[in-house]
Amino acid sequence: MHIAKWKGAGVIAIASGKHETFLRDLGADEFIDYTKTHPEDLAHDVDLVIDAVGGPTTDRFLRTLKRCGALFPIFPLGFSGAREAEKLGVTVSATQVRSNGAQLKEVARLLDAGTIRVKIDSEFFLADARKAHERATQGNIQGAWREAGLELVVQDAVTIRMDFACFHDFWTPVEGKEGPVAQYVTTLGRTLRALLRERVQSAYLDGEEDGLRSYAATAWVVRGKVPE
Repeated sequence: MHIAKWKGAGVIAIASGKHETFLRDLGADEFIDYTKTHPEDLAHDVDLVIDAVGGPTTDRFLRTLKRCGALFPIFPLGFSGAREAEKLGVTVSATQVRSNGAQLKEVARLLDAGTIRVKIDSEFFLADARKAHERATQGNIQGAWREAGLELVVQDAVTIRMDFACFHDFWTPVEGKEGPVAQYVTTLGRTLRALLRERVQSAYLDGEEDGLRSYAATAWVVRGKVPE
């Protein structure tokens, strides 16, 4: 929303009524309470729709768009309106994240200037990562999915454990060319790459001898039903 406003766009925000003040404070020009009315019945002649829920009901936003408009569902699986989109001249594309050093620097500048603001739920030290995962299992986080329009929300944790024989084993993929982290590192100059490596190595060793380390990464899988 901040970036859209920064670029001069008019923004229509969709959420439950209790978030209206917050979203208008962020810059929303218009607000639709989805608990009271269907957004697709009110919004018309829109240039771009970003559907943060996505799924099979994304089709409903096609009729809100201008010809040659664009629909970006965050979760595209289940979309079945390809033929209708083609008839309407609407571009449908799933959002993808790519590392871009120049864009990240610009975003950092906008954050420093207050042009982009971030709502922070909680803060944890890296050593308290477990507490962060525990926080994600609490009701308010699940409530966020319901506020996005999902019902019967089920949230599961998927944990992947990775073992590294030594720091070199851990760092080598970072200096490769595959994956967003590696792509970002390649945008850094030699001095910054060396400094990054030094700091990551210090965290890896943590005052102990180099050797085997095991790390676990947890992702949250959310399933829910979009109401009729």
